[in-house]
Amino acid sequence: SVDESSAFAPNGRYGLQIDFECDPGRLDELLAATWEIVEDVRTRPFALGGVVSMREKNRRTRETGVRTNVFWAAGIAGALSRDEDPRALLTAEARDAALTPDAIRDAAVRWLDDSRVIQAVQRP
Repeated sequence: SVDESSAFAPNGRYGLQIDFECDPGRLDELLAATWEIVEDVRTRPFALGGVVSMREKNRRTRETGVRTNVFWAAGIAGALSRDEDPRALLTAEARDAALTPDAIRDAAVRWLDDSRVIQAVQRP
């Protein structure tokens, strides 16, 4: 599984966690395959179909969210806690439109930094 996390207080930080279970004899093979995928994300543009799917998912989530007070309260509180302008909530569509395969690759280069990796293996 792949999970991400981020926090803005007290300092901005992010995390990406990749977990899998496997036969101990296949560990090296699967670790190598995982790093190949990470390198592929950093070097090749993301598939356009995947970008379109992300945009559509974001649109549907926003479409239902804007009808709730929780969406607005959480969005405004989050923006204020990060010293950001809460009006940015109103420009989400434009940000999604700017989401391109190259933009995703560029973000992967910036955020998936090999020098900041912790690799842990739990063996039976």
